[in-house]
Amino acid sequence: MQAQTFVALAWQRRGAARARHTSRQQFGPFLQLLEYAHDTAWKAAELAGADPTPWATLVTVCKGLEVRYQQFDGIWSGLLVRAPAHRPGHNRALQYWCPKWHGTEERLLDFASGAAAIAPSLTPLPLQAAFEMAMEGTPIWRSRYVQEALDTALPWLDGEGAEHPATREDRGYAIYALHHNGRHDEAVAQFRQLGGHADGYVWNFTTDVTRSADPVKQFAALRSQACRKAGRDA
Repeated sequence: MQAQTFVALAWQRRGAARARHTSRQQFGPFLQLLEYAHDTAWKAAELAGADPTPWATLVTVCKGLEVRYQQFDGIWSGLLVRAPAHRPGHNRALQYWCPKWHGTEERLLDFASGAAAIAPSLTPLPLQAAFEMAMEGTPIWRSRYVQEALDTALPWLDGEGAEHPATREDRGYAIYALHHNGRHDEAVAQFRQLGGHADGYVWNFTTDVTRSADPVKQFAALRSQACRKAGRDA
């Protein structure tokens, strides 16, 4: 917990802007706090050898400290040995493989697809990867990759995964993918499952993944659009 607190404080000091918009005054404390997190997480890993939690924290630390692939792979293997389907760890590793951090589009998509093959609870990761790529301007929503991701993720979201802690977030990714593919009836079905919960990360963005000033308004606008178009799917 202490290590994860250092991570949270580090990102608070750094801010959410890209590196080119982040000052030295922000980077200094950011890196120092991540070093504290690194040392603390390793101590926790030594004390609780079977616990995957410190390893998941180290995955985030790797992203911030720009740890290169070989060292990252060692930490990632340490997590997988303890919890092969660890969802928070996979979410964090997905960020590491994003082009905006240390990966490429190919590595990102390969990682997400590989994760989805491990366990049903990881099947929404390719949709999350697609959202990340769309944020960078890549036209991916109508790709075969997304179609196949929906085919595997939707049954899990509406079945065994309906009560999973990540499901509300995952439904948001699914709704964006369904919207961009003209599958409005299915989008409405996902909105019904969400009810009034507009707390997912995706609602901070418009459908063309530009920043939205009001997540609740964005949620309501897309829900209204899906309802109007339901029954006329492309």
